[in-house]
Amino acid sequence: MKIEIIPAILSTTSGDYHQKFKAVEPFTDWIQVDIVDNKFARNLTVGPKEVASMRTAKKLEIHLMVDFIEDWIDPFIEIRGRTNIARIIVPYESCRDPIEVVNHIRQHGLEIGFSLNPDTPADKIRHLVDKIDVVLLLSVHPGFSGQHFVYGTLEKIRQIKAMHPSISVEIDG
Repeated sequence: MKIEIIPAILSTTSGDYHQKFKAVEPFTDWIQVDIVDNKFARNLTVGPKEVASMRTAKKLEIHLMVDFIEDWIDPFIEIRGRTNIARIIVPYESCRDPIEVVNHIRQHGLEIGFSLNPDTPADKIRHLVDKIDVVLLLSVHPGFSGQHFVYGTLEKIRQIKAMHPSISVEIDG
């Protein structure tokens, strides 16, 4: 089992985003950028414009915590070449048609993952685990840093691995 730590950037301003990005960039192969729309979770972060402003050879993982994901996926697909976006993770809870989302993101040569909120059972994505690259389990409620770990996440890891032993599982929070 390979363990990798991917730093996540949660920033509400362009300046903060640039500062955090530069701080972690030398030490990792992947950087996760959290995108929150103040609807799915009560926070509002940077968006595609700020992400596009930082060019890097590092792989970017865009973690969408948004309602109406269909409005958010294409702007990140459009900037992927300038920013090295390699993976988009979407909240299962916001998907009207998860298979369509998987196909759309794959069609553009990107990896795809689904995130699950702490209250969403792992069984909800049983039909998807063989079609995606990663499952991101939120071990806190989405939107803000500094929350307490939800211990039920540990059992969800076991459940996801029982469904698909080789799938990558990420823990966020």
